[in-house]
Amino acid sequence: MRYATDKGRFIEQSDSDKDIDIDVARLQQRVIVLEQDDALKEAQISSLQAQISSRDQTIDQLQGDLGMLMSVVYDLKAKLEKNFGSDFIDKEDEQFNVGRPEQTAEERATSRAATDANMKLV
Repeated sequence: MRYATDKGRFIEQSDSDKDIDIDVARLQQRVIVLEQDDALKEAQISSLQAQISSRDQTIDQLQGDLGMLMSVVYDLKAKLEKNFGSDFIDKEDEQFNVGRPEQTAEERATSRAATDANMKLV
């Protein structure tokens, strides 16, 4: 195809120019698709970050609750050991109570008698 210019010259449009136009149109379409994909991925990332944040808060809350429950258990256990003697002492905990003296047979008998007396009151 030939096009006339204002100075009387003719410019021929080659098939390669048409190919370039087609390639540019394809590239523009591809850019649009990639931008849409990018927006979708950004939205998904934002959603996942919100879920992670929510789960982290839940984990922190559960860890705090667990710590509180463990302190309640240890307090109750200490009170039971104090009130009822060796009946509530965990043998596995004995290894951690190094400073605690061993009970004599007389002390064990006294604590059992106190335990029996307390049980009769209840």
